[in-house]
Amino acid sequence: MVSSAPFFVPVRFDSRFASCYKQYETIIRGQACAGRWKELQRENAPLRVCLNGGLQSMPENFYDSFLLRELERLPEEFLE
Repeated sequence: MVSSAPFFVPVRFDSRFASCYKQYETIIRGQACAGRWKELQRENAPLRVCLNGGLQSMPENFYDSFLLRELERLPEEFLE
């Protein structure tokens, strides 16, 4: 039979667990970032951009279409 009594975790235990989990999460995230950086180095691309929440290698002309579109919006005096 399962007890219907609520289960309470002491605050002291809870804060220690949270601290331990935060440290673990930081280590795992750091290892993942280091691994991703090594992948990017192997790709040896001329440009890296933050796209969709992640760092990605791109060709050097990646921003060209955006820049040209923005230049077309400027008044004529700035295009000279």
